[in-house]
Parts: sequence; structure tokens; C-alpha cells
Amino acid sequence: MGIKLDFEGAPFQISNQLKILSEIIVPGDIQMTGDGRPFVLMPECQSTGGYPRIGTVLPSDLPKIAQASLDATITFKFLSIEQALEYQNQYTERVSQLSDRLHPLLQDPYKMKNLLSFQLIGGVVSAFDAGDTNQ
Repeated sequence: MGIKLDFEGAPFQISNQLKILSEIIVPGDIQMTGDGRPFVLMPECQSTGGYPRIGTVLPSDLPKIAQASLDATITFKFLSIEQALEYQNQYTERVSQLSDRLHPLLQDPYKMKNLLSFQLIGGVVSAFDAGDTNQ
């Protein structure tokens, strides 16, 4: 549902935060829990929430958050709506072009000079259980 972030400094808390009404939230929203801990909400997040939100991560950057190592430093940058839309549009354009750049890696075995030097099979499996004596 979300990625819990560690932080330096004092926890983020606002007075009367328990009076915040639930409202619509989206993947990428950065929510601050009651103890002041930030969470970046991921695609499986709930649809409403009552914690304060301090920003939203662009959809194109959510994979970077999800795949960050435990000791990674994550830095956020404020963007105007125009900048955010430009970044997102560039990402969408790059993703839409991926299929045009993919090509099958097929080789003609007759053109392979040393066919036996290629690792064509990664392992061997048996259809029988190792303890089965009725083979």
C-alpha cells in the first residue's frame, strides 16, 4: 500500500490534525501519519485517507521509489504543474516507444559457428520425484 520513509529532524505534525476529514487520495501522495512519519502511497493504496498530505510523487517516479534500496537517499523536488506535466508527458512518450525498439533475439543455428558453445539449456528436470522407486 505504501513505502514508509525514514527522515531526519523533528516529526511533521500539525495542530488539530485529528480533525482532518477523509478525502480522496491517489498513488504517489505523500501522507504524514499521526506520529509524523512520511509514507509514499503506492498503486495498491486505499482510495480515501485522513492524514495530512504534503505532496505527490509523479506516476513516472513511483517505480524509482518502489525499487529504491533500504539505504537509498530519496530527495523530493517541488515542481509547478507545468513542469510536472512535461516530465510525465516525456515519460509517457518514452514508454510508448519501447515496443518499437524491441526485437527478438533469434539466431539461425546454421549460422552459429560453434553451436555447442552456447548455453541452450539452463538445467535439467526430472518428471519423477527423487524418492520415487517406481520409475
